[in-house]
Amino acid sequence: MSLTKRLLTFGIGFIIGVIILMFFWNKKEVSFNYGPDARVISQIIKTRDQIIAPEVKEFLEVRAIDSSRFRDIIKEADVDFSKSKQHEKPCRAFYLTSVYQQEKLAFRVKLCDSLVRFHNIQKLQ
Repeated sequence: MSLTKRLLTFGIGFIIGVIILMFFWNKKEVSFNYGPDARVISQIIKTRDQIIAPEVKEFLEVRAIDSSRFRDIIKEADVDFSKSKQHEKPCRAFYLTSVYQQEKLAFRVKLCDSLVRFHNIQKLQ
C-alpha cells in the first residue's frame, strides 16, 4: 500500500473517530482543563456554595451585573499566580483579573474544599 493511500485511510478514520467522540461528548458536560488557569476557574464555577462579600455585592449591583453575567465574567478571568497564595491551608487564595465593558476588574477569591468566598473586587486602571 502506498504512502498516499495509508495517509488517506488514516485521515478518514481519524475524522470519523472525532465525529463519533464529539457526538458522545456533546451529551455530557466534559471539559478539558489542561492549563492551571482553566483548572482554578473550573473549580470556582463548579463549587456550589459561594459566599459573596457585601462590598462585592454592592459593586455588582451598582454596575447591574446579575449572577449569570458574573459567572461569565469569572469564566473569562485570568488567574495571576504571582499574586495568589495557592498553597495556603485550608483555603487557597487566588487573584483573578477580568474585563467587563472595557473595565478591568480584579477579584480576590478564597477557594476551599466545599465553598468559594469572593472577598473583594476592584476596578483596575
